[in-house]
Amino acid sequence: MRAVKGLVIKDLLQLRDFRYPLLFWTVVLAGASSAWDKLQFLPLLMAFGFGMVVLFSFTFDEMSGAERYIACLPVSRREIVLSKYVLALASSAVGSVAGVLLGLALQWFKHGTITHIDRWLGLILVGVFLMAVMNALQIPCIYKGGATRGRILVFVLLAGAVLVGWGLQYLASALGLDLMKSLEAMFNRHWFLMFLVLTALLYGVSFRIACRIYGRKDI
Repeated sequence: MRAVKGLVIKDLLQLRDFRYPLLFWTVVLAGASSAWDKLQFLPLLMAFGFGMVVLFSFTFDEMSGAERYIACLPVSRREIVLSKYVLALASSAVGSVAGVLLGLALQWFKHGTITHIDRWLGLILVGVFLMAVMNALQIPCIYKGGATRGRILVFVLLAGAVLVGWGLQYLASALGLDLMKSLEAMFNRHWFLMFLVLTALLYGVSFRIACRIYGRKDI
């Protein structure tokens, strides 16, 4: 784990200039969520914004040739892959938690009160889970075809998410249902447990696939 920790720190130091786009992203999302009174989406969007750190770490590795240098160090390929998954999980979790804290602060500022604490806490798990879906597909794809293919996959997944959301909204309207109320019904301990299990399962399966791909890759 010492080697994994060192590799994660390497990625964070390499991406230190990325803090400015992240700050800009945070301000824009907070302003838009507050203006449209959709603060509940802030943790999900922040999880996505912070979770993109892992994609940029792959891009910087390719640009700097860090992959060949790291391969010469006394670390296994499994540890190299694990460091990317640790970074992906940690960054999306930090983003989701930051989104919840910022959302609570904005709610108190706008309405003078804080409500539905359990729902806000649940949004942390939902944000981490949604990024787990993206990272589980994205990271093996990057190891297979490079960071460029990973960026293309991100746009494809985002377009797919938008289409699915629009389709669910259209279907709910056709059936006379309130989509947001239907989604809120999911916020209970059983669903939260399911999100935890699915997140662990997604990362576990994806990690094994990425290890197999990277283990056969010529550097």
